[in-house]
Amino acid sequence: NGTSDITNGVVTLKRADDEAVTTTVSTGSNKSNPVSTGTVIAEFQNQDKTPASGGKLYFSAINESDAKAGEYSGTMTYTMATADIN
Repeated sequence: NGTSDITNGVVTLKRADDEAVTTTVSTGSNKSNPVSTGTVIAEFQNQDKTPASGGKLYFSAINESDAKAGEYSGTMTYTMATADIN
């Protein structure tokens, strides 16, 4: 979403000519648990490669009547944090 915060999972995808469509990004299927700024996508413990929780993102279908043919792009930036759990 560029430098914008994400609210209710809505992410804008744009074409070179600035035509835009939106998709909803969520941690649950069928738009359940839409992501927002600060949403925890996955948690790992003990250097495991498999998430202890989360680990999946779902993208909703784009309304065909809104999308013209072409290549769309968008950016989501993730921040990783570590915590010492004792």
